[in-house]
Amino acid sequence: MRTMSLMSVVVLGLSTASTALAAPLIVRGDRGNQILHCNPGQQVQVTGSNHHLSINGDCGELNIRGSGSKIEINGLASVVVVGSDNDVAWVRNLSGKPKLPVRATGTDNKVHQVAGERVEDGAPAGGDHSTPSADAGSTPDALVVRGTGSRKTLTCEAGQPVRIEGSTHHITLQGDCGKLHVEGSNIEVTADGVSAIHVEGSMNTIHWQRNLSGQASLPVSREGTMLKVTGP
Repeated sequence: MRTMSLMSVVVLGLSTASTALAAPLIVRGDRGNQILHCNPGQQVQVTGSNHHLSINGDCGELNIRGSGSKIEINGLASVVVVGSDNDVAWVRNLSGKPKLPVRATGTDNKVHQVAGERVEDGAPAGGDHSTPSADAGSTPDALVVRGTGSRKTLTCEAGQPVRIEGSTHHITLQGDCGKLHVEGSNIEVTADGVSAIHVEGSMNTIHWQRNLSGQASLPVSREGTMLKVTGP
């Protein structure tokens, strides 16, 4: 009886330990465009090609096998890349080591650290007026909107870059913004002042009021179909 009781405790302990380990976050196929979230220490596995992923949370190892994927990840402990033309932009090193452990096999793979970003996850909402904070004299972190169906009014600090991704956003930007990057579909942006514009995807419309580039014409680049950029 005592032996059975001890065995039950051992089995229960093993079961609890196994459930405590989060299953890997897996992305397969081609051309996935997703916003994902890691549980603490969760491994991320990406296979296939031409994915565009934004991953929030404190991830464990990021393992990529394929080509042409672009991944923006908040925190991670290590990176393994096998393939070609993959781009990994990370913010926080969670490895506990001075340098993030990276193993890359293949050609033209890029793994690099970027400054933290203030992220606005897309959700239907009324006017959301917010001003990100930054240390005096520093370059403000990018103001980022992701997801779908966001309707917001946001205020840039002087020179602050703006990145808008996803679909069916309706965004109003106030203040003296830096470069505006729009990527997705059915996005409408009205901007007060910007220094440059890059737009890609389909059926996006951008209207700007003031050219802050210091050049005679505002630098504008397009990549996609049915993209409209208009000025005053």
